[in-house]
Amino acid sequence: MQLAMVLSYWTGLPMTAYSLARTSVTETIEQLGVMNAPWYERPIAAHYRPEDEFLLITDATPANDEEKRYLELAHPLASNGSISLASITAEVLFRDRTEELFTKLEALAGDSISNDWICSKKGATILHYPLDDPNSEHRYAGSGAYSGLKRNVNTLATVPAFTLQEGERYIASYWTYTPGALRSHALTCVAQREPTTGQEDWITCSDMRFARIVNGDWSLVELPFTVDRAEDEYRIFVEGRRTYQDTIWVDELIIRPDAATSFRVLEHDGERITKVIYNGHFLTRPR
Repeated sequence: MQLAMVLSYWTGLPMTAYSLARTSVTETIEQLGVMNAPWYERPIAAHYRPEDEFLLITDATPANDEEKRYLELAHPLASNGSISLASITAEVLFRDRTEELFTKLEALAGDSISNDWICSKKGATILHYPLDDPNSEHRYAGSGAYSGLKRNVNTLATVPAFTLQEGERYIASYWTYTPGALRSHALTCVAQREPTTGQEDWITCSDMRFARIVNGDWSLVELPFTVDRAEDEYRIFVEGRRTYQDTIWVDELIIRPDAATSFRVLEHDGERITKVIYNGHFLTRPR
């Protein structure tokens, strides 16, 4: 952010982010669309011509799959130490890549398509908690979702001991319903718990507001964590301040290996995959 401001100041180039007064909800959602996953609607694309160029400045490893994707698609311009500069056109940045993804997944699935989880990392453990409460007012997928008062400790799942692989890095992801004042103001963590003593450490913590992937009224929260001890339990939870009165809705919790392609075929027509769960995303192939 600071590097982008300095570059904009000295060159006069416009920015798609800024540090001024708070933006409106609709503007913020549009801004998030710049780096959103390339299979969701991104209304901000309408403001740009296909040949318009974006400059990408980075001084760290990509924060998520989407940042990595767009950096790989960008054209390198310059680098100095850990800082690099690249460019990408609006046509490349905003291109829908759903069909491209399904073609890739078909190649990974091979000749025998099943309903089992498939992962590019052999022997990987993938856990899926649908959280299908049929009484929930809102749902992202399936027959329902988890709902609870935000002020409470909302445990979404507890992974039993000896389920995850020691030393492996995972991502716990889930979709959360966002409409409503301060709806996403809540702490969300992965806690590591020693089953015998009950000693618990919060090893990864974030805030539901920091979700970077948006699809309509829902956002994808991602919590990366490393399994330090296979004999411990791992609990994923959401908790807000005691004064909060509103409800949260959470759906489709998935724990998968980091830096890997993990997917499950939900529907297919012969060897043609038509619907999948891919790295936490529920996607339908365009007709």
